[in-house]
Amino acid sequence: MTDFKLKIVLGGAAIELEGEGQLVKEILEDLKETGLGNLAKTVPVSKQEPKAQECDINNISTDEEENTEQSETEFPNIKDLIISGNLHNDQEKILIFAYYLSNYGQDTVSEDEIRNKFKEMNLWTNSACGNFKTNIKKLIGDKKYLSSYGNTSYTVTMHGQEQAKAIILGQGQSSKKTKSKNNKTTKNPITKYEFIDLNLSTEDKKNLVDLFINKENLKATEKVTLASYWYKKQKNEKVINKDSIYSILKNANISTSFNIQGALINAKTRNNYFYPSNNNGEYEISHIGEEYVENNLLIQG
Repeated sequence: MTDFKLKIVLGGAAIELEGEGQLVKEILEDLKETGLGNLAKTVPVSKQEPKAQECDINNISTDEEENTEQSETEFPNIKDLIISGNLHNDQEKILIFAYYLSNYGQDTVSEDEIRNKFKEMNLWTNSACGNFKTNIKKLIGDKKYLSSYGNTSYTVTMHGQEQAKAIILGQGQSSKKTKSKNNKTTKNPITKYEFIDLNLSTEDKKNLVDLFINKENLKATEKVTLASYWYKKQKNEKVINKDSIYSILKNANISTSFNIQGALINAKTRNNYFYPSNNNGEYEISHIGEEYVENNLLIQG
């Protein structure tokens, strides 16, 4: 064990001795006789107790840092997050893109990087483009999720990082647990869908597949709205539900790995693309939904 630590300062030079008391004393006497001479008599010698925390610095637990890193590496990639339908509007997309591109809030991110991610994910619609600057300003001013760094660069604030994680982990994990009224934890039930016969001809199926070409990266609400639009125009079927939408998307060879029922509800309540039909769980596409499809989705190649 270290008993003593001596430090000798001569002008700009310093000598440190550390070890057992007797050994330090012997080395110091040798230095006086051979190197320091009489000057050593005027040199202030300070005694310093070794700091306990320095002894085990390599053994300090880093569990908290490791857990943080692990949780970030377990996040889904951006494409899977988009396909899941958990990003409900362009502001959430901007925040999530900024969070990922900034190394989970550790670095700055530029407008161009965020804009290019929209284009890469095939989400750079007329609406996304027209409201891009406004949405960023709202994320900075109203919600305090982003902070300006220069004219066109940003950092994700701590509040923004918490919100980004809530979006990813709170809505992006199918294994999320919730507490029931009796204080028991239960897993969210997985919605089951039934593939039904839509009485589609070979020409119908070809038309449907052609309609959805290059549209795999549409938002979940856009997928269900486009499917409903096609069903009404092609088959004159106004009423849809989760099973008919599921069957349409399967016939179109489009991924259905998202909450179809939730997407219908969001498209109705947030976008007014649907209104409820007579029976529970059934919907009809509204004129707003039809106009959105015709002005935004049909023109995408």
